[in-house]
Amino acid sequence: MDRRKRVIPKAIAVSGLHLASIVGSYGGSPPARPSDDSVVLERLPATPFSRSQLALVREELAKYPENIQLVTAAANSYIKLGKSTGDPRYFGYARAALEKWWDAPDPPIEVARFRAVIKGREHNYNGAIDDLKIVLDREPTDAQAWVDLANYHRVKGDYALANEAADQLASFGTDFQNAVCRGSIMVVTGSAREAYDLLGGQLAFARQEFPGSVSWLLVMQGNIARILGEFDGADRHFQEALQQDVDDRYARRAYGDFLLRRDRPEEALKVLGEPSIDNGALVLATIAAERSGNRDMADTWEAILDDRFRELRLRGGEPHGRFEAQVLLEVKNDPAGALEISLANWDRQKEAEDSRNVLAAALASGDRDAAQPVIDFLRSSKTEDRELLELVEQLEGR
Repeated sequence: MDRRKRVIPKAIAVSGLHLASIVGSYGGSPPARPSDDSVVLERLPATPFSRSQLALVREELAKYPENIQLVTAAANSYIKLGKSTGDPRYFGYARAALEKWWDAPDPPIEVARFRAVIKGREHNYNGAIDDLKIVLDREPTDAQAWVDLANYHRVKGDYALANEAADQLASFGTDFQNAVCRGSIMVVTGSAREAYDLLGGQLAFARQEFPGSVSWLLVMQGNIARILGEFDGADRHFQEALQQDVDDRYARRAYGDFLLRRDRPEEALKVLGEPSIDNGALVLATIAAERSGNRDMADTWEAILDDRFRELRLRGGEPHGRFEAQVLLEVKNDPAGALEISLANWDRQKEAEDSRNVLAAALASGDRDAAQPVIDFLRSSKTEDRELLELVEQLEGR
């Protein structure tokens, strides 16, 4: 094992380099004896920099741009802040920290990990998959990388490839890792009830060993119950998720979306609260305000979204097609524009929300033929989503 170390400034030294997420190097299996000392047994959790420390970090990065420990620790910290706050700027800072290695075909393994996270955030799923393959070529038993690989294939609608990644994980992963990985695929391929039971079966274990994952599991169960048309049960799961952490942005957004779908916009507004910098929550809150008749609030938030979308384009990016399509359809009453944006977005990613946008926009614009690829995809994947199937029936005049 290469034990050479690069020196980093003492004031900002860190204890390790690992991106924390729902599935990491979990226990639950007998101790492994590596065949050689290049095998990674465990990654120690990183001690992320605080916001106050990041000013110093930026100065040190300018002085030591090739210090891989400093660079990856900074990227790790920015990504953590981006996830915890919902502020997309932190992901931009993380990318800037990795700039020297951004296009490197053979980067350090931690750079490849963080590049995959950032590319996934930018909806560059092919790029994220390529970086995960770099990781797995070097560490084929990296459970998190297999989970992420399966997830990106699932988002793209490549369910066979997602299952292949899950199969690889199944050969060595824990029950918890395998349930998280496989369950998300089962939900969208005709086995939603089995996925509900599989994930529910991990709740007791998660409460004991990984309490940070409990809210995510409950939200997943809520979404699956909604897919199956069990709306009261879904409501209970979402409320229980928020009882775990009332400030959980993921749970608040998921429950707010559910309440909007059930035509409960006033309740959705209360759950979403002040959406701040989270564009997804801001879109939902704007729609909720519009439906609640709170025109002033809806106008204010619509203007904020317009500014954010404009700024993204000025920086050379583009708004998330899912969010922009929702705004065009449900706030600006532009179904033709929504259909164009949602179809372009659906070419890149095929999650249920993306399919729903296309179907709803096609129905509103009277262009059934435009939705045919989505209808065919949903049938071939054996979707059980009651709301999607209802939209398909309306499009087909049944």
